[in-house]
Order: sequence, then structure tokens, then C-alpha cells
Amino acid sequence: MKSKFFNKETHYHLGRPAHAESISTFLADNFDADKTCLEIGVGNGRGTKFLAAHFKKVIAIEPVADLSAMDIDVFNAKNVELYSVPIEESGGLNLDFDYLICFQATHWFYDFEQYQKFYGHAQKPVLDISTQVKILDQPEFFRELIDKYKLEGAYRGFDYPRETIFDDSYDVVFSADKVAHGICSTSWIDHSAFDEILQAIQQRFGKQEIRARVTTEVKEVGPLEKGTS
Repeated sequence: MKSKFFNKETHYHLGRPAHAESISTFLADNFDADKTCLEIGVGNGRGTKFLAAHFKKVIAIEPVADLSAMDIDVFNAKNVELYSVPIEESGGLNLDFDYLICFQATHWFYDFEQYQKFYGHAQKPVLDISTQVKILDQPEFFRELIDKYKLEGAYRGFDYPRETIFDDSYDVVFSADKVAHGICSTSWIDHSAFDEILQAIQQRFGKQEIRARVTTEVKEVGPLEKGTS
């Protein structure tokens, strides 16, 4: 799994939006706080902080060490156990956990048999909490950039049957620089065109703030069927 990532970790997270605070309420209403949660692909802990605040214990796994830097406060919490290795090297299939909750990470399972083992091990359905950004200012301009630089469909993984069980949206403003980072990082490509994209956005917007809508969805991820890609 680690080989699917590249060395743009810091760049990637500059453009990531924060998750909705209402996730805290969702967890409190639906999950026993006296349990252990396994989170795979924790990144820089933006989702982990919600889990650590709720669950008795969080097992956090991140295959790219730079994403889970040890100076991030949440990874120093007494109830967080961090593995900075790929799941294949962590003994993850033998870990003792009650819930499996990921933040926009389940599509990074490339191994059918491995996913099925994780899914079967969880006492509750696997949940994937995803956060998406929709640009409200001149969306056609950003669509043209995405098409021109082919900034979609860069990753290849399994698709899962999903059912949305909670969603929440809120409006935000971004700087041109943050939007450019977000457009590039979301596609998981080598960002050789980043400077061109940033320049195009700055020429269009300058220092103007760009309005966007952030939507956080919690989806129940079902068992994977063979042949899905």
C-alpha cells in the first residue's frame, strides 16, 4: 500500500479542508465510547482528533511516516497508539479493535482478500468519513483547469457499495494558494503543473477570497464483491 503514495505529503495537506465539528455529535450518538477504534490512513490526524476525543483507545495506522509526524499533539495522546508503517507490516489483522473508521481512506485498499478480512473483523460496519469541496466562485473556470491538467481519476482502487448515513455541509473561504494546493493534492498526481495552476488562479482571483462549500459525509462501506475495480 505504501508504494501507492508519493513524497508530496506536506503539499497534499496544505489544501485539505477541516472536517465538520458535527462529527463529534455523530460519534457520541452512535458509538460506545468505552471501545477501541482502528483508523487506517490517519494522515496528519485531522480525523484522529475526533476519534481520540470519543473512544477509550484509538489504533492509528499511517504508511507514510511524514504524514503522521510525532510532534502532532493527537499522536501523543495517551489513548492513541500510532503505527507509522504500512498495514501489511503492522500485524493489523491481529489487532484487537471494535470499530473500523477511516477518513477518506477505504479506496486505498488494493487487495481484495485483505479488505474482506478487515471488514469481517470489525464488530460494526466499516465507516468512511469523507470531506469534499465544491467551489462556488466561477466553478466553470476550475472545471477547465481540472480538465486541462487531467487532475481527476489518478488513483486506482476498489469501489465499494456505500450508503450515506450522515452528511453535513458548511461554507468556507479559501485563498488562491490553498485552492491550488487542494486541486492538485486531491488528484494524487505528481504536481509538475502546480506553479502553472497557481498562477492561473492568482491571475483570475488575485487576493480575493474564493468561496467554497465543504461537505462531510459518513458512509457505511459494505462488503466488496469480486470483480469490482
